[in-house]
Amino acid sequence: MSVLQDLNKEQVINFVEEILQGHCVNREGYNNNAIFESFCHGSTSPKLYYNEDTHNFFCFSHCGNIGSLADLTMRIKECEFKEAMSIINSYFGISGKYHRKGVGRRSRNKTQKREININEVEVPSLPSQKKPFAYRRFPLKRLPMWEEEGIIFRTLKKYDIRYDEIGEKIIIPHFSWDSGNIIGVRIRNLNKEIADEFGKYVPFYFKGQMYAHSLKYNLYGYWQNKEAIQKTKIAVLFEGEKGTMQLNSYLKENNSVAVCGSNLSYEQIKILLLLGVEEIVFAFDKQYQNKEEELLWKCKIIKLAYRIPENIKVSIIWDSLENGLLEYKDSPTDKGKEIYLELFNNRINFKNFEVAI
Repeated sequence: MSVLQDLNKEQVINFVEEILQGHCVNREGYNNNAIFESFCHGSTSPKLYYNEDTHNFFCFSHCGNIGSLADLTMRIKECEFKEAMSIINSYFGISGKYHRKGVGRRSRNKTQKREININEVEVPSLPSQKKPFAYRRFPLKRLPMWEEEGIIFRTLKKYDIRYDEIGEKIIIPHFSWDSGNIIGVRIRNLNKEIADEFGKYVPFYFKGQMYAHSLKYNLYGYWQNKEAIQKTKIAVLFEGEKGTMQLNSYLKENNSVAVCGSNLSYEQIKILLLLGVEEIVFAFDKQYQNKEEELLWKCKIIKLAYRIPENIKVSIIWDSLENGLLEYKDSPTDKGKEIYLELFNNRINFKNFEVAI
């Protein structure tokens, strides 16, 4: 057995906090996972989970499967496996040599800050889940709480949304961009106490199986909406699944997808380009309440927009503080169809958006 598998959860948490400077927000989190801030990609969002049974870390925000404690150490310390194990051994007072086999994946390429040629990006086909339809043990039914937010029953049927009434959870299956197979299932916790403690969105669990997938290699709604995207040659990007479902309830042709977070990977851009899009529209949430926060959010959008090839038009749905059509943390669809269309029709060309900073 590897030394990494000999470590208990408390030992792993202590190492991460003391050596890797990661913050554990919940030692007994969802399904007994330890939950950390997502310092793996510089975020304070509590989306980095450690599973004591598999001895692996998984980031539900952007990074996906990270692997073992050695893999996480390599990522944070930017070192090779041998050095990572030396750091771990030194901390726990262990001597001896450990081989790479069976511990995790290969060391990462350090040259990650180079320019990315989108034509060279390969998007993996994510594996289907075992027992992919286990979530269908819960009923497909009208959801008054979402009808109040504009999501009609026709939309719930299209995206096969289920509801766990006892657990107060909306169950959202994710379909692969290239095959339509179920690659993951997420839960939207409606119970505020549970959402505050474990997160608003977490993976679906069934008989010990976690229905998680790497979000950066897929786009929610892509499989269902690809024909509309191809027809309009425009792709609207929301942060959460709810935005895509709201737009589907407002319009006959839904040309939107959700990135499931506040990031946009090169792989996600690539699969949009495969549909022949000519314009990508950022429709992210209003994550600012003052001028300083507004500027910081603009800078983040600009950073993501620069990943998109120059021959693709980029525009941004932006509700300024002076405009005030949306409230703090609202999606552009949260105030109804008319407000969304006003914001969409007044979207800002990226060239003008950049100058506005």
